[in-house]
Amino acid sequence: MQEKRQYREVGNLLEAINEVLHIFSDYKDVPKIQQLQESADQINKNLKVQVFNEFDKLDIAHVSKTAEIMNLSNALFVVEALGLQTQREFMEKFCKKQLVGYFKEFSPNTELSKLEHIEKRYTWLMNCLSHFETFWAKIFPPSWRMTEYICEEFCFQTRDRIMEILDKTKNSIDPPVLKRALKKTLIFERELCNLFSNTAVPTDDFSHFQEDEALYSGDLNPNSAE
Repeated sequence: MQEKRQYREVGNLLEAINEVLHIFSDYKDVPKIQQLQESADQINKNLKVQVFNEFDKLDIAHVSKTAEIMNLSNALFVVEALGLQTQREFMEKFCKKQLVGYFKEFSPNTELSKLEHIEKRYTWLMNCLSHFETFWAKIFPPSWRMTEYICEEFCFQTRDRIMEILDKTKNSIDPPVLKRALKKTLIFERELCNLFSNTAVPTDDFSHFQEDEALYSGDLNPNSAE
C-alpha cells in the first residue's frame, strides 16, 4: 500500500498499530513487543520520508485531478497518524517553503526591504494566502489552520526584520516615513484581525494612532497615564 501511495489505507493501519502498541505498552520489554515496536518505528520513518519527499517535489499548480488531490489529502492523514511532532515538523517545513519567495524578494539591503515599501510586504502575504486558498486549501485539513500558521510565521519574521531596520536607522530615520509605515502596519493588523475573527475591526479607525505615533517617535509623555 505504501508503494502504491494508498495513503488512506496506510493511515488507518498506522492508527490501528498505534492502538495495539499502546495497549501493550506495559509489556514493552517482551521480545515480541519490542520487535513489533521496532518494525512500526521503521515503517513510520519510511512513511515520513516518502510523504515529505512527495510534497517537496510537488508542483501544486499542475495538480488538478480529483483523485490526485484526494490522495495528497490522505497523505496528510498519514502525517497526522505519525504523531503531533511529525505534523508540526511538516507544517514548519511547508510554511518555510511558502515564505522562500518573501525572504528572497525582501532580503536585507534591497530596495524593497526599506521601510518606505513596508506595505509591499503585507501585499506579498495577501497574495501568498490567495495562492494557498486556490491550490492548497483543498488538500490541507481545516483543523491544521495553515493560513493562520503562515501568517504567524510571516509576522514573526517581518517583526524581526523591521526591528533590525529601525535599529540601524534610529539616528537617521525620516519621521514621515516612520509615520506612514506605522499607519500601514496598523491597517495590516486590522486586516488580519478581520481575516481570523468573527468580529470586524474597522481598518480606518485610527483613534489611537496619534498616541502610537508619539510612542514610536519618542514624544509620548511618560507621565501622561497618571
